[in-house]
Amino acid sequence: SISLARRYGSARASHDNYVSNGERYTSGPLVLRLWPGVRIQGAVVREDGEPCPNADVTFEVETAHRTGKRSTTRADVDGQFSVTVALGQATIRAVGPGCVSRSPVLTTIDAPRSVRIVTERGYQLAGRVIDRESKQPIAGAKVDLAFEVYVQ
Repeated sequence: SISLARRYGSARASHDNYVSNGERYTSGPLVLRLWPGVRIQGAVVREDGEPCPNADVTFEVETAHRTGKRSTTRADVDGQFSVTVALGQATIRAVGPGCVSRSPVLTTIDAPRSVRIVTERGYQLAGRVIDRESKQPIAGAKVDLAFEVYVQ
């Protein structure tokens, strides 16, 4: 039984062999739908083979049920991760302290498997967000970065 404090919201369910897209809740009985998934294990490593600790690993999967189903997990201090993802065509990326995926891993997720993600050196950008007029910091601001890469 799930108790909700409001009459609307969202909910997710989890299971080792299934994935959830999340469900919007407005009123009436709460029904959570799960789709079959598979367990993926892997490692995030740097170019020299050393682990990339605490990297965020993102799976974006094109499924028969939904386009762009995204799952994210965090690698441990040894760069190892394990996650259940939806069946389908997957694009896998990793980003961690000082490392970023060299290129996305493209694969078909149809059975449990191991994935090795090789990263290259990442760069950190530090700064702050301030109000244009008062010059005071704005707490909780979200920053999105986009870069253009030129290959000669």
